[in-house]
Amino acid sequence: MVFVEEFPPYLLPSFGGIPLNGGRVQSITVNPKNNDHIVVANELGGLWKTINGGKNWFHLDNLTAVFAIDVMYGADGERVIATLARDNSSENGGGIWISPDGGDNWSKPISADPPKHKRTPSRNSAYSISFAPDNPNKVYVGTDYGIAISKDKGVNWTHEMLETSSKILDNKKQNSVISILASKKNKVICQCRTGIYFKKDSGPWEKIESYYVEDTRGTYFFENSFKTIDVSPVDDNQIFILGPSRLYIYDTSSYKLNRISPPYAMSSVDRPGQFIRISKSPVTENTIDIWIGAGVNLVKSTWTGDVKSIDLDVPKSIILKRSAGIHENCGYIGLDNNKQPILYGSSGGLFKPTNKEATRWEVATKEGSGLNSYAITDVTGTHFLRSDGKRLTSLYFSTEDNGIWASADGGYSWPFNSSDEGFSKTYNECRSGFFLQAPQDAALGEDVTIAYAKAQCGEYPYMFSKANLMDARPIPAVDKKGSPISDMTEAFLISPRNWIRFRQPVHGPREIYVSDNNGLNWIKKADIPFEPRGRFTISSSTTGDLVIYVPIKGLKNHVSGGEIIGLLKLTDIFKPKMRVGSIFLPDNGSLGQRSTKFKSQAIYGVDPKNPEFIIAPDIYNKVIKISPDGGGRWIPNKNLNDQITEYDRLLLYEGDSYHMQVTQISFHPYDNRCILIGTRDSGIIMSKNKGDTWTTVASSNRISYVTGFFFNHDDTVIVSSYGRGLWKLDLTPSFPFETYCEGDCVIRFVFKPEIVQESKINWIDKDVIVFASGKINGLVVTKEKKIEKIIVSPGTVFRIYGNNPQNYSKLQIVESEKRQGFRGLKGFHAALKNNEIIKSIIIKENKIYGFISGKQEFENLR
Repeated sequence: MVFVEEFPPYLLPSFGGIPLNGGRVQSITVNPKNNDHIVVANELGGLWKTINGGKNWFHLDNLTAVFAIDVMYGADGERVIATLARDNSSENGGGIWISPDGGDNWSKPISADPPKHKRTPSRNSAYSISFAPDNPNKVYVGTDYGIAISKDKGVNWTHEMLETSSKILDNKKQNSVISILASKKNKVICQCRTGIYFKKDSGPWEKIESYYVEDTRGTYFFENSFKTIDVSPVDDNQIFILGPSRLYIYDTSSYKLNRISPPYAMSSVDRPGQFIRISKSPVTENTIDIWIGAGVNLVKSTWTGDVKSIDLDVPKSIILKRSAGIHENCGYIGLDNNKQPILYGSSGGLFKPTNKEATRWEVATKEGSGLNSYAITDVTGTHFLRSDGKRLTSLYFSTEDNGIWASADGGYSWPFNSSDEGFSKTYNECRSGFFLQAPQDAALGEDVTIAYAKAQCGEYPYMFSKANLMDARPIPAVDKKGSPISDMTEAFLISPRNWIRFRQPVHGPREIYVSDNNGLNWIKKADIPFEPRGRFTISSSTTGDLVIYVPIKGLKNHVSGGEIIGLLKLTDIFKPKMRVGSIFLPDNGSLGQRSTKFKSQAIYGVDPKNPEFIIAPDIYNKVIKISPDGGGRWIPNKNLNDQITEYDRLLLYEGDSYHMQVTQISFHPYDNRCILIGTRDSGIIMSKNKGDTWTTVASSNRISYVTGFFFNHDDTVIVSSYGRGLWKLDLTPSFPFETYCEGDCVIRFVFKPEIVQESKINWIDKDVIVFASGKINGLVVTKEKKIEKIIVSPGTVFRIYGNNPQNYSKLQIVESEKRQGFRGLKGFHAALKNNEIIKSIIIKENKIYGFISGKQEFENLR
């Protein structure tokens, strides 16, 4: 059996002076009935919830989302609405989603999808949400069509388009409403690329300000902002609007639009993270604090007096940066029910104020909070063998906006980092790491070299270091004579001390260089007419000959206009003349690319012990293909395709590199019968017989946007995700009863109160779901005695052991405070009467056999 569990990295609270504790935050909503209940939307990690003011967090797994945009509580404190970007579902799952119970369960109303229209994209997204302040049943949402309106808390929707005369943009998003705000007396104001629109009562939409839709800065602004309208908490007639080049106040009583001086230099608008939020000043009555997300900087302006004569000049503003305790790159500010800042979200996670003016902040979540939202772009590691035979493991991962990190104990602590991120005279901002390279296993006493690349890091983006990122230094770029070589790119490890890389001169063909002395000097091997498209992959034949595959852009585009990506095949790398051949998929097929913010890479897989065996997702022919002979023949694999697309419920590719369904392909270095494929939406697909058959790892669809695998010797695999942090995959074959039950376990039947003798259980034959750090609050069982739903307390973690994980891929495990009972299951009632905690459920083919209970919970499943 294979199971997955979260393995959050417990990082230092800051590095290089930069506070951090999670991935990029898009939106924050506070329950209007309880300040301790907060839901946060992460850009690439879905929705997270706390019920104790941020001490602990749990993921709302029942809303499957990679790109979450906005989230908002209704006035009743139960209804929650979320908006998602378009996704890879065959029936687009982007748009408006509703939860009637605080986020436990979600559905997408049929009427929430806008009508098809020639002015809108074929697959719509939804953006900003606003409930009417004087009508709790009415809610407005901005969409790619325009405005979605519900009069019954989101059950039914109608749609309105603001205008139909503007030029249609290539992406058909000229009508997309990025921000909307409902005010009292049925007045609504919204913002889109063609301007600011206002509507009162049942009248028409009126344009009160026009923009030039093809303005470069304005277009960038609208692609990276969506919470740009807010209302004054001391005068609900005053609506503040952050535009692409200025700040506005609209008075809904006089219907006057005021253009005012912005409280920051407008050059910062060309950065993502624009928002505006208005809070009550904690110092003086009838005073407001205006918070503006200005890309990197968070700007605060305090104003007292008549809002109609407001003057927001730069000297009256405070710019908050890392010195104030926050991570730059703005996300959003959440206000409590007194309209005071309670949380701030950025690309570095969540922060809370430490003074009443909210000019000092600290990280809002501590180690063990459960938050696992880092956007991790890559993971790798090295196993070190000590002289006493003990094996140590150093792990490495890189992130978007949160540095590159190393662990010397297999991932249980992360004290080492690359702290170059930041501003200085020498470097631009180092925002992301990628293409981490490390030897899988180090020889006894070997001084290993780690290689990595950093995005936007100035003069030296390509780095070497020793283990644990010690002695970081630029990768040398000199030839055998010691002369410098310009325009060199990242280096890829071939074998100990041997490396390969591209040179990309401004003029002339690209070149391939190799080094046989650990990167000290480089030798040109070939001119290449192709552009590289990602990571080199190294394989060796049975004779020991090395073969290197390089993804490259073909010289011609596809008929659709998109790139055709194939592979270079390099052999005889260290011989006088390296051999170079190219491989392209048949029928005008192409590899796809997966993107992270600062880097894209083509996705394919090569058996490291058999260079003839290649796996490639063909995005144009919409099928996964396997070549058994090094690219000579390509055979579609229906079984694998069905697992990845969930039998055509998901698309293999949906138009761009952020919608590439296959995101990682890795072969087990110690057992090449085992192959893992990571996906955007369908979790981890596994073969244990060299690709003959494939199954989906149970519950692995909780890991969205897989970006890497690192294999340990103990049959565990570290998995990285772009938005859902780190996970651990366990390939242990059956339930290890002794690991969990050392005297505190009672095994009971389900439908009878009797205790089962341990000798009656065949653990190889039975499947077991083990729970920890929480409680099982209930079960829902069908007449056929199959499990429909397991209700657990928030924060509960679990593992699934079983012979056929596919049986449980869609099992609902729901986090809820509410105890929904066990529907007459006598064994459970007997355990509860004996003050036992339900620890695990024993099942076979999804039918309940029994369960394990005890007086205490299991230890944390780390």
